[in-house]
Amino acid sequence: MSGVARGLVPAAPVPAAADTPLRLVDLILPTGLSWPDPGGLVMPRGYGGRVTAWPPPPAPVGDFAEFRFAPERAWEDAPDVADGAVRRVVVVGDVHSEGLWVRGAVHIAAFEECDAVVQVGDFWLQDGSSTLWPPQRMNLSGEPVPWPDAMRRAMSSPVPFIVLDGNHEVWPCLDRYLERPEVAELRSAGRPVHLGGSLWWADRGSTWTWAGRRCGALGGAVSPDKYFANPAYRWPDSEAPTWTDQRRLVANAPDGLDVLFTHDAPGGVAGLGEGMPVPAWIAAECADVKDLLQAAVAATRPRLLFHGHWHRRNHEHIRPADTEVYGLNHEGRSGWAAVLDLKQMHAHWIEP
Repeated sequence: MSGVARGLVPAAPVPAAADTPLRLVDLILPTGLSWPDPGGLVMPRGYGGRVTAWPPPPAPVGDFAEFRFAPERAWEDAPDVADGAVRRVVVVGDVHSEGLWVRGAVHIAAFEECDAVVQVGDFWLQDGSSTLWPPQRMNLSGEPVPWPDAMRRAMSSPVPFIVLDGNHEVWPCLDRYLERPEVAELRSAGRPVHLGGSLWWADRGSTWTWAGRRCGALGGAVSPDKYFANPAYRWPDSEAPTWTDQRRLVANAPDGLDVLFTHDAPGGVAGLGEGMPVPAWIAAECADVKDLLQAAVAATRPRLLFHGHWHRRNHEHIRPADTEVYGLNHEGRSGWAAVLDLKQMHAHWIEP
């Protein structure tokens, strides 16, 4: 694609240093401190030094049916996520319900000419049925805000926004959604499930094909801090992947995978160092998740793997198939975002 990046409108150019690379911070920091949306983002360097406006703004609060997840489309019937529609993808780490980082991911997708965003979990997926986001909540203008800003921005993204589940999602909302007969039927196809607008949930074991490359998702993780977390935020029965999830992935990928997206890191990853101190019983649960992810790698032999959860940037290769692993940082920090070219099977970092 040439010319204006998708979803962005050019304004008057400003001088730019010709050889100064674009930084992640240039894509996401607003020009002012107005709320709730600054109305524009400045790109002071790179890409011709354009000043860009931000269409679309977050979608109106009434755009999504009754403020509940809605399976409006099946993956197989959605042309914007079809095999031939997606070649370049921006992959981002944990966002923890911050709309700023959702906006940043969409801007990176536009400037890097990407066709989709994949977010590897800890998005904080929830809908209006969550008591953690009461419907009576107002913005600073006194208007009701039934959808959190991050959800609205992902749903109104100009490119498909695919989210894995992490340990930090509002699991009662997702569990209720999966109990709906029409959602269960869609999930039985083994593809990501639609949540509304541009937002899709790549639930555990789902697979799909982009640019001829076989992709799969195996999200979830153990919360290392769950033993002292607020009881209202504890969902241990849902947050971690199970061996059943692992077997679903393997069954949905009989010919293996080219790219695997996970939330936690497989057991073969050595470059992350030690995590936070935890009781032995939580350490055992964490080890089991890493073992099942490593078993998924051994069974599907992906060439590339992207994960989040650890809030650390990491890049290494793991056995048994010499899988190239990108560990993504969180919330805009160095190593939070990478661009994946599926045709070339190559990824590069977006630097802060």
